[in-house]
Amino acid sequence: MSFLRKRYLWIPAKLLAMAFPTLLLVVQIPEMQYDLSGGGRPVEIATPEQLAGGRSSRATFAAVSGKIDFDKKLSHTTYGLAFTYFTLEGYGESIIVRTYNKVDDNWSGRDRFEGKLRPYNDMPFSRTVRAMFRERCGLAIPPGAFFLAHEDVPDLSGWNVGAVIFSTVLWATMFYFFFLRRRKGSGKVNAPASIHPS
Repeated sequence: MSFLRKRYLWIPAKLLAMAFPTLLLVVQIPEMQYDLSGGGRPVEIATPEQLAGGRSSRATFAAVSGKIDFDKKLSHTTYGLAFTYFTLEGYGESIIVRTYNKVDDNWSGRDRFEGKLRPYNDMPFSRTVRAMFRERCGLAIPPGAFFLAHEDVPDLSGWNVGAVIFSTVLWATMFYFFFLRRRKGSGKVNAPASIHPS
């Protein structure tokens, strides 16, 4: 019985270990799919209606036309990375643009922003940024909003491909050793002891 208990206790540990490569694949495969779309032109979005119409949960290479609303702009630094977030005039709360660059008056002439368009809730630190917009700008970002990662254009690299291959091989190797590979002797059945006449 103690052997069986130990054996079944190992199952959650194995599943927990496999969660690591699984999580890597969940992150890496959508990124790779987006990078593979680099051969096409960005989806042109010029109105809030075009933004809302038919958008899926998949990342889309898009170019959104609009002027920066400087009254609804803020900066946020986390883990040593500084981001600037802003809205676009005419779109209200339906889209948040994120950039690594410092946004100043020199950006006032820009009216087109290219990058990765995704649902707002997929953005890292979305809750923190939503709270900051509400407190500092009086802006309530709705559940169906989007965010545009400015200048994040599709660009498939060897590193991305290698990362997906590594995670796939790691997942397959762990699955084999945890669940398919049988230890030597585990499948043997002991023969019954021979009976000798007395």
